[in-house]
Amino acid sequence: MGMSAVEYDAELDPEKLERMIRESEVGKLYTFDTRHRRKDGSTFPVEVRLRPFLEGGRLFAVALARDITERLSTERALMESHSLLNSIIEGTSDAIFVKDLEGRYVMINPAGARSVGKAQAEVLGQDDHALFSADTVQKVLDDDRVAIQRDQPTTFEEVLTAAGQTRTYLATKGPLRDARGEVRGLIGIS
Repeated sequence: MGMSAVEYDAELDPEKLERMIRESEVGKLYTFDTRHRRKDGSTFPVEVRLRPFLEGGRLFAVALARDITERLSTERALMESHSLLNSIIEGTSDAIFVKDLEGRYVMINPAGARSVGKAQAEVLGQDDHALFSADTVQKVLDDDRVAIQRDQPTTFEEVLTAAGQTRTYLATKGPLRDARGEVRGLIGIS
């Protein structure tokens, strides 16, 4: 009580506070992250939600500060996990792909795109008819259907012609599920 924001906000200096007050619009909600200071001098991250208002011709603000230490820790762990997964997907020589229920590629790694002689961007949104020769594409479509129907990862041998080259693949495919467990597509590694 009775403290100025600059006394407990480790990142707020008097000039910044003055500018914030000058530029604030009455009734507008401002949200920002900063660091608050504890009694012992240590700091912790907070999210501040601030709404200025006029009372008796004077500008005031009501603010809610929420400790976001756990949120930032979770975000950092998620970014590290995403970075690891991305490194694995991008760094392998195996084709890794995801298709939607219509058979269109929604994700393919560089190795997968190279195997069909295209850049990743050229594969996304395409289906197997656009990538493989007509005489070999039906086997892929049949295997996709079986993998989804079996509702578990299944391995197939596929002989495919793409970009003028015929290759034999060992493909493991399975259903792609959303957070509710519903099948939304197919994942595969060849």
